[in-house]
Amino acid sequence: MTKTTSELPEKLLAWLHPGGPALLLTMGEDGFPNVAYTWAAAPDARRIRFGADHGSATLANLQRHGRAALQIAACAPPSEVGPENLVFLVKGTTRMLRERIAAAPFRIALMEMVVTETKDQSWPGVIVAPLAYEWPADQREAMRAMEQAVYTELREAEAASARSVPLVYLVRHGEVEHHRTDVTLTPRGRAQAETAGAALADLLAEGDTVLLYHPKGPVKRVKETADLMHASIDAALKTSGRDGRVHLHAPRQDQALCNVRFFAARGEEPEEPSLLYARINTPAFLQDLLPAQADFYHGFWASADPMGYWLTHDSAGGAETVEVVLARLQGRLRSLFDPKRLSENSFPPQPALSRSPERSEGAVEGLDWGGSSATAAGTAASQTDPKTHSAGETPSPRERVHWIGITHSGAMRALLRAAFGDDPGEPNFCESILIEPSDQTGWVTLSYRGRSASLDIAYR
Repeated sequence: MTKTTSELPEKLLAWLHPGGPALLLTMGEDGFPNVAYTWAAAPDARRIRFGADHGSATLANLQRHGRAALQIAACAPPSEVGPENLVFLVKGTTRMLRERIAAAPFRIALMEMVVTETKDQSWPGVIVAPLAYEWPADQREAMRAMEQAVYTELREAEAASARSVPLVYLVRHGEVEHHRTDVTLTPRGRAQAETAGAALADLLAEGDTVLLYHPKGPVKRVKETADLMHASIDAALKTSGRDGRVHLHAPRQDQALCNVRFFAARGEEPEEPSLLYARINTPAFLQDLLPAQADFYHGFWASADPMGYWLTHDSAGGAETVEVVLARLQGRLRSLFDPKRLSENSFPPQPALSRSPERSEGAVEGLDWGGSSATAAGTAASQTDPKTHSAGETPSPRERVHWIGITHSGAMRALLRAAFGDDPGEPNFCESILIEPSDQTGWVTLSYRGRSASLDIAYR
């Protein structure tokens, strides 16, 4: 009879802790399953570490969906084939723990699965031979030593996982009818945001913290997307009975996520392009501009791909440069992945806030991950969602922090072009970029549409 549990049974953990081979199952972009052979080891009953080759369909599937299953066929003790067979299917959510398993002779990412379901598939009286690599005689000793080194690295990769390293998602807002003024999401855009929230909820494990951010006004579409995602995550957690075990915070503001901004006139504050459409496109306004600036505005709004036009044309001072928008995002990523903060396991669920008196309530002037200001920490605590930690409380080493930034396509494309060397075009509405720390200090890894690339975020 099939038996299902939410963590690894004792006999399976006893076999997986030293390490062994397994079949890794992921879902391909075409909807069909993909199977790969891998090394696996379990540091405890809730986690399994395994490898996934860089450039493989398997790694692309893991980065796309964040879920997988491992098929274990073994025997206890592992040196015998007999009635004590271990045949298990283990399902869970996954993330990249490190870009590279150092002990492996090829580029293979070190992945971690948080177990959500373990199914015992063994049949009484049925003997199953265990999975095993068989190496050529002249390589056997060296390759078996290499395997043991891989298993040791999988088991002992605690330093990376014990720092509450955040998973950062940059998400484009939901669908709007147009970008010629400030409009709310379409019904389809609202559904996209709700679907994105539900999909993220599926990736959450007990003890995880979810932080949502959007730029401070003035456009409605980013805040509406954040609010809908938050409500969808909350509903999914309640439906699954996890609402008391995942720390979900109400959306907050972060200006690092704002869109490219245009300068309508000298001395004026820069504005979001959609708010300036009517003003910029009047003949009276355009005739007072430098010809090069007027040409940029005309070309931007006439283009079938306005953000692509901005990426490739000089605005003559009419808009923020790609470098300025990129620097904003790189600055935020530096604060999120600061090595000192990670080494101290000091990732608070809510950043401390510094405010200017003239700013409206809730506007974030700056983010201080150190949380050293008592006044700022108290302000954050007063606005913390009651379902969550209080501000300044630190997640335990096994918790994951999911930092979700709702933003615009221009900011996303600037970041993607810097990482991949080319512009991938407009992200779909509510499409996301996953960003994780790299093994190399000052770098992060971006995953987007099945591709991965590293980006230097070090301050210059």
